[in-house]
Amino acid sequence: MDKTKEKNTSVWKNASVSFLKIFGVIVCAYIFVLTVVFSLFPGATANYFKFFGATKAEELCYERQYQKTNDIADLYNLILFEQDRNNLKQLQFINELRSKKEYEDFCKKLNDSALSDTTEKSLVAYVGDVNAYLVNQKVKCLYKLNLGCEVFIYTELKSGKLTEQSFASYAELVYTDKSLTKEQKIAKYHDLIDTAELDGQTLEVLLNNRLLALNEKVSEENLQENEEIILKFTLAKDYKACYYVYSTLGNEVKTSEFMTKYNEAIAEYNNIIK
Repeated sequence: MDKTKEKNTSVWKNASVSFLKIFGVIVCAYIFVLTVVFSLFPGATANYFKFFGATKAEELCYERQYQKTNDIADLYNLILFEQDRNNLKQLQFINELRSKKEYEDFCKKLNDSALSDTTEKSLVAYVGDVNAYLVNQKVKCLYKLNLGCEVFIYTELKSGKLTEQSFASYAELVYTDKSLTKEQKIAKYHDLIDTAELDGQTLEVLLNNRLLALNEKVSEENLQENEEIILKFTLAKDYKACYYVYSTLGNEVKTSEFMTKYNEAIAEYNNIIK
């Protein structure tokens, strides 16, 4: 009986060793295949890691994909991935993307593609302007990293690009920042005012000129519907941003004025997206 027991034990040991060897071979083969696929097709592998929630591995796949192709679309995917994850990396990628010579063509292509695929008018303002999205994200990154974004915002305002929303983004970030006291919020708005004055400008004049240009553009005849939607959305956001600033600074007349204009603008926007 002891010999039978020893024999059974020996069989189980051999079976266990064989199983472990086979399992080890399978694991090694799996790792090898995954490594090869990662090297050859990092973009496709990213979806695999995303499914299993392996965020760091997914990030490495996107980075490897861009290193491999140097394609602007892969860099854009990196920016999307880093949103709300790593502000410093996203900022670096945004700066790199916006410095590329094909940047404007890329934005136009992406805008056209997004708008052609969008059937809901309410989504047009959110998907129809890649540059506005990237500018907003850059402002948020600079703000969250406490790197100072006043010069960037002032430069964007001076550029005359009607659909960029750097000022609106900054005004909302400051106004809704619960970690700041009212005095600190006032100081941040004054930082932007002072930045303009250092260049011999006044923020109020810059904003008035911008709002005037936006209103003139919105009033043009034969505007494409998508363009009109984006412009009216931007105008409403700018009016709301002015409300944020003037209400914080304690200017009751301007606060009331811009709240009225915002209500009118958002009503027009809501009407066109019905």
